[in-house]
Amino acid sequence: MRFREYQDLDSLHINRLPGRTTVVPYPDEVSALTFSRAASPYYRLLNGTWDFELLDSPRDIADDITSIALEEHITVPGCWQMQGYGAPQYTNVKYPIPYDPPHVPDDTPVGVYRRFFELPEAFEGRRTRIRFEGVDSCFYVYLNGVLAGFSKCPHMPAEFDLTDLLREGSNMLHVLCFQWSDGTYLEDQDKWRLNGIFRDVMLLSFGKEAIHDLVIDALLDKDYQTGLLTARAGVAGARQARFRLHGADGAVLDQTVPVHDGQAVLKARLPDVQRWTAETPALYTLTASIGSQAEAQKIGFRLVEIASGVLYINGVAVKLKGANRHDTHTTMGSYTPVDSMLEDVLLMKRHNINTVRTAHYPPDPRFLSLCDEYGLYVIDEADIE
Repeated sequence: MRFREYQDLDSLHINRLPGRTTVVPYPDEVSALTFSRAASPYYRLLNGTWDFELLDSPRDIADDITSIALEEHITVPGCWQMQGYGAPQYTNVKYPIPYDPPHVPDDTPVGVYRRFFELPEAFEGRRTRIRFEGVDSCFYVYLNGVLAGFSKCPHMPAEFDLTDLLREGSNMLHVLCFQWSDGTYLEDQDKWRLNGIFRDVMLLSFGKEAIHDLVIDALLDKDYQTGLLTARAGVAGARQARFRLHGADGAVLDQTVPVHDGQAVLKARLPDVQRWTAETPALYTLTASIGSQAEAQKIGFRLVEIASGVLYINGVAVKLKGANRHDTHTTMGSYTPVDSMLEDVLLMKRHNINTVRTAHYPPDPRFLSLCDEYGLYVIDEADIE
């Protein structure tokens, strides 16, 4: 049966690459330190106006995906209910569909998206990935009429390697987004039910030498003065990686470490580091670089402990004064621009809120960066309820 995966518990994805941190490949450390994706020639955003059609049912999907007539247009990222297709639906403890797991109604709407693109010149001779930051509920990806992949879990980024399906000149990208799936039974959060490609879509280019992942732990020793830094870079094609830690007064650390089994691991003790709290959000910047790529990430040193029912941050008892927050915009639905995220953060800070709960799923990763920068403790939830 075609498209069985959307209600098959044993089918979580097709061709989805392993999960990783949000790494955009930069050609050098200088460009990585700008923290501007536009500074990378190996990044192309596919946001904008896409061709669109909302089908009543998977039965209406033509055998030849490329033959589907797409006479409407829609903005990506966005939710189709906020753009005149269907209507927003709010439920809390009740499912939005009849209870029959893992099955969903035969008349499950399917949003069909199409976008044409040409590869930037800088992508030539490299591996090209497409990354979807968020699609609700599940989706199939086709490039030039050929299935490239499938993914479930709306708030989990999904990446697919498109290299072998690309052609010179114009490429035709289709996305088939199903309004409901078996995941709907696991993602029954207290929220507005909105569907579509609701976060960024981007093309990424990686060379033979590449940093695919960067995971950092920045803790404090028991003296609450000494920083304990562990950084793991997932590296391909290189024998060593250089790590540099930058503070407000310049470089704090500069160390080159070997790559073993695809991992470059830095471990360092740093005396007298500035400590991160919600009131004093002191940040450092760590860069990881190899010959042809560099990455940068801002970090804060802190130690979270619980003893006798009391929460301690860096050895000081802290009371959480928090708010729940959804990635929800008044006119755009589940898509929240960075300006809107910043407005939320500043509003919480002005009202002496020190904690935010990301009800009820992981937020856009840029929101977490704003919490780091302005000082908010985060209770980050998984996309399951």
